[in-house]
Amino acid sequence: MPKSREVHLTSRPSGMPTDANFALVERDVPDAADGEVLVQNLYMSVDPAMRPRLTAGQALDEPMMGGALGRVVQSRSSAFHMGDLVSNRMGFREFFTSDGKGLTKLTPDPDLPLTVHPFILRGVILAGISSQNLPAGRRNDIWQKLAGEWKPQQLDDVATEIGLEQAEEYVQKILKGEVVGRTIVRVS
Repeated sequence: MPKSREVHLTSRPSGMPTDANFALVERDVPDAADGEVLVQNLYMSVDPAMRPRLTAGQALDEPMMGGALGRVVQSRSSAFHMGDLVSNRMGFREFFTSDGKGLTKLTPDPDLPLTVHPFILRGVILAGISSQNLPAGRRNDIWQKLAGEWKPQQLDDVATEIGLEQAEEYVQKILKGEVVGRTIVRVS
C-alpha cells in the first residue's frame, strides 16, 4: 500500500488564490483489487485554464483534477499490464487505483519525450500542427519530424518541467502572469 502526496483545494479563493487555499495531503492508497490497476503519476499538467475550476467544478478537500501521465505499477486487470503508460485526468496525486475507466494507454515513441504526449492528447496546436484535425499516421509522421529535423529552436521555451516541491511556487508565478507556456509537474 503506497503513500500518495496529493494537492487539495481546501477553500475557494476570493480574488487571487494563495497558499492558504491549498494543502499538500499524504494518504495511503490501497493496492489494486481484482479488475483494477495501481497507477503512479509521472507528470501532471498545470496551466492557467485550471483557474475556473477553483471557483466551480472542483470539489473541496479532494485532489485537484487535471491531466496527467502515469505508469501502471500494479495490475489485476486483463486490459493493462505492469509498466503500461497511461494518460488520465486524475490530476494532482502520485498514486491512485482505477478500474481502467478514464485511462488511455499510450504507446510512447522512444524518440519523443513523454512530456510531449499532453500536447498530442489534449488537442493543443503546437508549431501549427493540430492533433485533432489530422489522421493518426500523418500526425505521427509530423510529430516525429518535430522531435528531430524540424524541431523549432523555441520549443524548449514552450514547456517547463518542475518537481512537485516547486508546484506552489509555480502556481503563484502562473497567477501573476510570470510563466509563459505549459508547466509540467514531475511527481516521481
